[in-house]
Amino acid sequence: MDVTRRTVLGAGLAAVAAGVAGCAASSASGTVIHPEHPPTSPSPTGSTPAATTGAAPTTAGPSAARPLRLVQTPAQERATLASWRSTGDPVLHELRWSGAVAEVDAPAAASRGSSRTPYGCTLFVAAGDLGRVMVGRNFDWDPNPAAVVRSRTDRGPRSIGMCDLSFVELPTAELPRVGEAVVRRRLLRAHGRVVDGMNQHGLFIGLAADLEARSVARPGTIVVGGVGIVRLVLDHAKDVRGALAMFERQSLEFAGGPGLHYLVADRSGASATIELVDGRLSVRERAAATPWQCLENFQLATTPPAARDEHPRYTRCREQLTASQGRIDADGALRLLDDVRQADTQWSAAYDLTAGTVVVRRLAGRQLHRYSV
Repeated sequence: MDVTRRTVLGAGLAAVAAGVAGCAASSASGTVIHPEHPPTSPSPTGSTPAATTGAAPTTAGPSAARPLRLVQTPAQERATLASWRSTGDPVLHELRWSGAVAEVDAPAAASRGSSRTPYGCTLFVAAGDLGRVMVGRNFDWDPNPAAVVRSRTDRGPRSIGMCDLSFVELPTAELPRVGEAVVRRRLLRAHGRVVDGMNQHGLFIGLAADLEARSVARPGTIVVGGVGIVRLVLDHAKDVRGALAMFERQSLEFAGGPGLHYLVADRSGASATIELVDGRLSVRERAAATPWQCLENFQLATTPPAARDEHPRYTRCREQLTASQGRIDADGALRLLDDVRQADTQWSAAYDLTAGTVVVRRLAGRQLHRYSV
């Protein structure tokens, strides 16, 4: 069967995202966002409609990943939905989310997904100038609406991240219906489905496909999904050390979607890649003598240095960041992202971890969208 990338990730989000989205019934403390059920019409009591898990399930087995508990009061829900706006050409959507920090919830109902298929992404950190630590990120996927999600939690740091809106069941075809209440409520899920982001402490995390990644549940850990860990890190960690500790406490699940690996970096210049080799965490921290790190769609832990030159995006990043000694500004980061962009690059983002700012360019457009965390 010919399975598109959109089908793969859509079908697998309940597992890959650890159930980080969707809406369940309101409680006294507000809305608890869950992933397990398809959308329903609004209840007569005003409770929140439940979420869809994605495209039609097919081949993968049941998910063991625990969902994230994302709580909003009714007032926070209303403010989040009222903040939706669209800007620029190509259009980039924006959303301000407020609520409680993410917590791991009780086990979710089993979910199923489709088989894997390859896709791309490029990430790098340039830390040669500790007065300006930069991260660059290209997100390469199918053409879907994209949103900047600005999140403010009750007890945790502010953060800003990027979400492909098809992950919350708002592909391009559904956008004209965003004025309908039952459709608009899907926006509440975006907070839990960001695929890259930075918090107010200057900590960045982003993911990319790694089809060699294999995860198993490690004793003494909680199983969460490969996208859900991004939100947990942004809400609970302050630096690379804290991010690595978060990965140590969780086991990741990729059921129904592609395996993933991660780049984390902070404003001190520390950075690390995080991969899963036969279920074991493999962490490669940036060496002091190398003022950059790059992550592409092959497994660093199992690829000898000489063989990495077979991957052109990695090679271009290595050559240019070595030549500049890891010193680059936002404009330079975007130029390098241009050099490694692919036909399906949906956005490019340059994160200044020192200043707490990010510049986003949608598709190959010229307009730059600038934000502060």
